[in-house]
Amino acid sequence: MVYIRKPDRQEVRWNKFLNPFSQGIWFSTIASVILMSVMLHLTYDRGDCVEKETYSFRNTPFLVCGLLCQQGIAETPSSVSCRVVFITTCMIAVLLLSNYSATLISFLTLRTDILPFTDLQGLLKDGTYMFGTTTKSVFYYQFKDSNDTFIQRLYEKTMATDPDNFPELKLNGLQRVCSMKYGFLTNYETAMAFEDKLNCEMLPYLISSLEYLSRLFSTRTAPIKDSSTTNCWR
Repeated sequence: MVYIRKPDRQEVRWNKFLNPFSQGIWFSTIASVILMSVMLHLTYDRGDCVEKETYSFRNTPFLVCGLLCQQGIAETPSSVSCRVVFITTCMIAVLLLSNYSATLISFLTLRTDILPFTDLQGLLKDGTYMFGTTTKSVFYYQFKDSNDTFIQRLYEKTMATDPDNFPELKLNGLQRVCSMKYGFLTNYETAMAFEDKLNCEMLPYLISSLEYLSRLFSTRTAPIKDSSTTNCWR
């Protein structure tokens, strides 16, 4: 795995405020507004003798939308049928608000980190990160002696420019991750073993990196005699 320091920035997705409303909920809300508007107009027209223009079909959609937004009304109808429509609309508003609030909280609770890159190609393109592994290890020779064009560029621009990119101890490599923009290649067990000794939180890259790491083994230019070292990466 390739480990880097976890970035401090987080991505803010403004569409999260609309994601809680699925297509079904949007359809149900619009249908409720239309249905409640018609019911309010019909029940008021039959049961009340106050100014009918207030509860005409041109105005009732706005009254229903106001009720869904938990707003009050200027004139309260006196008929039971109208009040039932009002209560029903308010109950629908409470259900919609509860559903929206619960779903929105779950969306906002999920943190999304802004990643500088997603694979080794992105690391090379970024240009601000160094990359390395323990010196004289299996991957050290695989990167150094590879015939692959991409691996050669990665080694020359992000690895060979600084001898400190190849620490003798894995702990030193992980500490270097916390101190600068540096990606360190090591196995998961090692990173977890030294996790308590580090002063930062790390992010591992695995799937995308393996796509390029497989290219290393397609050109076996460096002799690997220590089978125990090779087996720890399987």
